[in-house]
Amino acid sequence: MQPLLASIVGELTSTLLIVLGATALLLLLACLNVTDLLLARGVARMREIAVRRALGGSRARIVRQLITEAAVLAALGATVGVLLAAGAVRAMLALGVSNLPRLDHVVFVDARVAVFGVAVVFISGIATGLIPAWRVTGSDLRALLTESGRTATPHPCHV
Repeated sequence: MQPLLASIVGELTSTLLIVLGATALLLLLACLNVTDLLLARGVARMREIAVRRALGGSRARIVRQLITEAAVLAALGATVGVLLAAGAVRAMLALGVSNLPRLDHVVFVDARVAVFGVAVVFISGIATGLIPAWRVTGSDLRALLTESGRTATPHPCHV
């Protein structure tokens, strides 16, 4: 008698767990990098966001817009990831790596994988966009508008 798990993954249990951990760590690092880039982009857009708030845009509406932008970036990243995964699966099937058990049963996308992928993209898109959006919209509106309007050169009418 052999346990079902041993018959499915064979001797590769620890290797598959390491690959799973490395993949999760890579996703976390990618989300942190995108969050950092969105924070930098948000700082560069502070004046625009201050003007939007001054014209009557609520904080919630602006946060929603910034989260939507992050979600679109996440969806584009997921699309590229799916295309790369399709190529990797085809390459593995073409090479016929003999160490992987049940390689002949590999299908590219099934419903469980698609639902999991959509959930991960949705959660990472919101998490990646929420922190920068909340941080950028939480700054002092009056200080941003008065500070950003100042220039280093004097106006011609004041000379």
